[in-house]
Amino acid sequence: MAGGIVLVFIVILAGAFIVLCLGAYLLFQRGKKSNSRTMTFFGGCSLVMLFLVGFSLLGVILIGSFRIINPKVIFDRSFGFKPTKDVVELKSSYWYFADTGMTYLKFKASPQTVKRIVDRGLIQTDQIYFRSLLNSGLAQSSPSWWAPTTGASVKFFYIERKPATRDQQDFASETEILSYDEKTSTVYYCFNGID
Repeated sequence: MAGGIVLVFIVILAGAFIVLCLGAYLLFQRGKKSNSRTMTFFGGCSLVMLFLVGFSLLGVILIGSFRIINPKVIFDRSFGFKPTKDVVELKSSYWYFADTGMTYLKFKASPQTVKRIVDRGLIQTDQIYFRSLLNSGLAQSSPSWWAPTTGASVKFFYIERKPATRDQQDFASETEILSYDEKTSTVYYCFNGID
């Protein structure tokens, strides 16, 4: 529901921006037709300022979009360190909007790197609890390449953070799950945040 409200708010802001641009353009044109230097000046200055603001916002959006499609940036944002040389075949999917955030990662890594990730507070669990977390909605919107495996060589980890359990928490409720296949060195990681 909150996502829809944010989307409506964005559409209203975009509409207001277009109306302001159109108004500034009409003021500029009217000033030129009536030879009014004041109208032409204010209309032209308004147009220039609105276009500068618009292009600046577009630049911020494009730079932000590039950052969220770069798997190395997503890895760093998720774990607090850049991917080490042993991290290979890195894939990511990242979605944050309004009051929800999802991150999916798949990669191969050494046991040392996995330990560094797990040591951030993840707790080892069994396959049954891991699957129950997946079935609670974490895997519903996962990309096609994100499919944690099972078996004797796979270890499972999780952490659930509820309100006010850490200072840097982005959402009111956060869940992280990770599976690590020791035989293939494959890691599947998922983050889910909800307000």
